[in-house]
Amino acid sequence: MRFVNLDNLGTRMVTYLRGEGMLFHHRAGAQFRNTRICSCRLPPSALGFEAISFLGKDAAGRMGNYHWHTDTFGNVDAEFLPFGQRFFLEFVKRAMAAQPSS
Repeated sequence: MRFVNLDNLGTRMVTYLRGEGMLFHHRAGAQFRNTRICSCRLPPSALGFEAISFLGKDAAGRMGNYHWHTDTFGNVDAEFLPFGQRFFLEFVKRAMAAQPSS
């Protein structure tokens, strides 16, 4: 089973985490590329599942507006959303197609 976590994708500057964890580093897995940060990807990864997180960054390379009072739709790049939707739908399709059947 594989997990894809989409987090804070309101900017065009999207990156992925190759692994994460504050005490123990959990790699994303063989299928996915593997920062030491915690996201919603950590629980399935800690249990041994392949998982990856995609995160949006601001112009300074930080997770802009992340859980701040500025985390509003007005700070979302609405023109990027249709592209992001198509990209991540295709990513999930390919990740699932590459998954061995049980």
